[in-house]
Amino acid sequence: MFTFFGIRLNSFSFQEFYSSLPDSLKELLKREQHTQEALTILFNEIDEKREISLSGYIRLKSEITSSLINKDKIIQAVEVHPEIEDVPFEKPVFIITLPRTGSTFLHLLMSKDKRWKAPALWEMISSIPFPEEPTTETNEKTILNFDKSLKFRRYLVGSKEIMAAHGTTMKDPEELANLLKAEGIFVLIPKMLNLPKYSKFIEKIKFDDHIKIYKSIKRSLQAIAFQQNMKNRRFLLMHHLNSNVNLKALFTVFKDAQFITIHRNVEQVISSITNLTIYDSKLFQSPLSRNVKFISDFLTEKYLKEVRKYDLRRSIEEIKNCSFQRAIDINFKDLVQNPLEILREIYKQVNMEYNDECDEIFTKYLADSHKNKTSYKHINDFLLDGERIRRECQSYSKKYKIY
Repeated sequence: MFTFFGIRLNSFSFQEFYSSLPDSLKELLKREQHTQEALTILFNEIDEKREISLSGYIRLKSEITSSLINKDKIIQAVEVHPEIEDVPFEKPVFIITLPRTGSTFLHLLMSKDKRWKAPALWEMISSIPFPEEPTTETNEKTILNFDKSLKFRRYLVGSKEIMAAHGTTMKDPEELANLLKAEGIFVLIPKMLNLPKYSKFIEKIKFDDHIKIYKSIKRSLQAIAFQQNMKNRRFLLMHHLNSNVNLKALFTVFKDAQFITIHRNVEQVISSITNLTIYDSKLFQSPLSRNVKFISDFLTEKYLKEVRKYDLRRSIEEIKNCSFQRAIDINFKDLVQNPLEILREIYKQVNMEYNDECDEIFTKYLADSHKNKTSYKHINDFLLDGERIRRECQSYSKKYKIY
């Protein structure tokens, strides 16, 4: 039980959450056992640890419920329009990389070429009524409501810092983490709350459940594109490397997919993601319960582990013995210093024509983004063990020429 100004509150357990759901979502969770199991562990551990603020719990509960409603609407839409699953999904390209490696920059930049379908944040949050291109009046109302919510969230955590670190809007493409919430997978929450049981569960998700999750994501993406012209277009998707990423399952569902990995100095990566997480933690924790040292240590361990797994992830048959080039590696410094050159190389690797129009739209975007570029204060660098990070990443840095 929790107290707030001396008033006792109900527990934050899964049972409390489940009892608040409409019958349709209860039925959805009964069918989707992997989601129910994940949410059971998540809520019960939050209830046990008591690190989340009341406002953070209300926000988390709202996000999960909204995600489940969206997923349920998509499932119902497919029952009415089974042709949704016929939406073309040929040769998608995933940006699969550590966060804070320039992935959002690359995702936004490439999405300016409309031969890519890079789903916007609002499309992933509210996929029904179907998003259209150009957007309808109904779509615009949805976007406006979400924009208000996003601005308020950024006001709470420090809008200048968030806009400088990750200044995307509702109409910009975002990562697949927004669809994973409906599967019971939250990337952000374990980074700021001490939830070892939930973190371990995510790491140990069964292969068959990974397949179900990626099939669900594919169905959601097809629903998003259902009323849009997908002729001669390919999906461009961002899927940050975390313990929930299973490449073998991903390429089982998306058999002809390619992926881009951006390699950056790991100390800079961990410093950047830790700072962003500390700002985001204001949404879920009170100042008294916020543990900056835990966030810094947890993310250091988490991403050093991801770096150690690079070679293991790439040893799977779906990459090693693929009949085409599955993996595309680029260097962060090269991307920042010579973006157009890197784009030409990417387009060559994914077998897409790079033409004069590409040059024009990319150059314009780069000029505009440079004008609007801001910086934000790093508040945690003194907590990082830079020497350890550099030592453990020596072989990785040498292999991918990171200096």
